[in-house]
Amino acid sequence: MELTPSQLSSLNEMAIPVWVLRTENTEPQTGDNNEQLQCSDCFILLESASIVQQQQRLLQAMLFAIGLNTEQYAIITSDQLPQLQSLPAMRQKVLLVLGESFAQSLWGKSLIRGQSHQTLDTSISTVVSFSLEALLTSPKNKALAWQDLQSVKKILDAS
Repeated sequence: MELTPSQLSSLNEMAIPVWVLRTENTEPQTGDNNEQLQCSDCFILLESASIVQQQQRLLQAMLFAIGLNTEQYAIITSDQLPQLQSLPAMRQKVLLVLGESFAQSLWGKSLIRGQSHQTLDTSISTVVSFSLEALLTSPKNKALAWQDLQSVKKILDAS
């Protein structure tokens, strides 16, 4: 039901919140072009480029919580890792891998969650955290994921 501007104004004056259905695209924008990768400070590596809306909202909230806006990060898949190798090392960048088992399958070894690793032949630091699905199904892991995000922020702030 659409409300008229006068109805919205009246509700606002009575301090009654009005919920509006968002219609914008909630599909993650993957960093498929090299220009977007060069401009980004943080790369979010997901196992799959298609994530459900709830996971997308969680990811956006996580990145917003550490002060990253959409221009500062790029969501990538493992197919795009070679493109990161060719990026110029002008400032510190971070690769946040969401999914411990996914990270282990990529590099063939277990990476300690929340710590900085050098997994690429570049100056890009890698931090591994829980997958979005794991965070949604086990909310108790959110406190640990927050610590991982703080590690990412600390690396980015050091540049």
